Amino acid sequence: MPDLPLGVGIVLAGVGDEGLFSRVAEGVFDRAIRPEMLRRFLVHPEHHMVVALEGGVVVGMCTANEYLHPDKDVQAWINELGVAPTHRRRGIGRALVVAMLDRLRGRGVPRVWIATEHDNEPARAIYRSLLPEVTGGIVMYEGGLAR
Repeated sequence: MPDLPLGVGIVLAGVGDEGLFSRVAEGVFDRAIRPEMLRRFLVHPEHHMVVALEGGVVVGMCTANEYLHPDKDVQAWINELGVAPTHRRRGIGRALVVAMLDRLRGRGVPRVWIATEHDNEPARAIYRSLLPEVTGGIVMYEGGLAR
């Protein structure tokens, strides 16, 4: 585990840890925590979240999802990494990703992938240092499913 700033710890969040999210620093998540979605996330055994805590406040998080396919080994993707702006560039993001990789490795997941925006150089530096295999051919599409 990389060195963390004094007073910051990394923990795996699971069922029963919903109370950890009563105090979250601004900028860790994209939006306010939705308690029902948090509960659904935490009870799903193939969804994982590690959080960085300082003084009982969530100052960072990393989520990952395992997925299954009939003709492939289990794989996982790191879905999100967020660190409060007040805590960036202090090694917390890297520590969260390392903790998540350790979690997935411990579950027997043989391969992980992650994507980020081209201009997100801080995240790209973390990912490049930990997962040096760059896939250049992926194009991602997204859209709503509402009718």
